[in-house]
Amino acid sequence: MDTLKQPPTLPPKPWRVGLEAARANVLPGLVVQGLMLAVILVYFYCPGAHGVFVWLAERKASWGFGFSALAGMLAAGVLPELLKVTVLQRFSWRRANGSALLFGMVYFAFHCMGTDAFYRFQTWVFGAGTDWLTILKKTVVDLGVYTAFISTPAYLIVAEWRNQGFRFAGMSRVFTRQFFLEKVVPADIAMLGVWIPLCVIIYALPPLLQIPVYSLALAFWALLLAWMARGDSRDIRD
Repeated sequence: MDTLKQPPTLPPKPWRVGLEAARANVLPGLVVQGLMLAVILVYFYCPGAHGVFVWLAERKASWGFGFSALAGMLAAGVLPELLKVTVLQRFSWRRANGSALLFGMVYFAFHCMGTDAFYRFQTWVFGAGTDWLTILKKTVVDLGVYTAFISTPAYLIVAEWRNQGFRFAGMSRVFTRQFFLEKVVPADIAMLGVWIPLCVIIYALPPLLQIPVYSLALAFWALLLAWMARGDSRDIRD
C-alpha cells in the first residue's frame, strides 16, 4: 500500500505573523506609550520642567545632525547593551557584547540622522504647526511611507547582513518579493500598534524637540524589550 503523503505545510500569511507579533508587543507598547504620554504632559503642564526641554532644543539647534547621531547611539546602541550585560549576564562582559555594541552604535547613529532628515522634510512640506490636521498628515506619511518602505526594510536588510557575518554573498534575496512578504510586511504590521500613538505625541511637539523625544521613545522601547528578554536568556559561552 502506498504511504499517504502529508500535504506540505504552508507558511503563515504575512498579516497573520504581523498580528501575532503585534499582540506580543501590546504590553511593552502600552508601557512605552504611557511613558511618552507622561513626557508630553510634563512639557505642556509643568512649567518648572521647561528648562530641560529648552536645553534639549538648544542642543539640537546647535549640534544639528550630530545631536541626532549621539542620541541614536546612546538610546538604541549603548543603553540596551549595557542592560544586557548588567541584568542578563550579571556584569559579565563577553566578546559578542563588543561587536553588538559597535554595530548598534553605528547603525542607530545613521538611523537617527536619517529620521532627523525625514522630520525636517516633513516640516518643510507640511509646516511646523501642531494642529490635529498637520499631525495627522505627518503621521500617515511617516508610518505609511517612511517607516513601511524605508526605515523598517533598511533595518531588516542590515540585520540580515549582520546575521550572515557581514558577507554580501546571497544578499540579493533581500530584494525579492518573498523577503518583503515574510520579513517586511509582518514587521510593519507589528510596529503600527506601538508607533501610531508615539508618532502623534512626537509630532505634537515643536520640530527641535521631535528628535530628542523620538530618541527617548526609542530608548524606552529598546530597554523594555531587553528587560523582558531576561526571562529567555541562556548562559551561552563564546
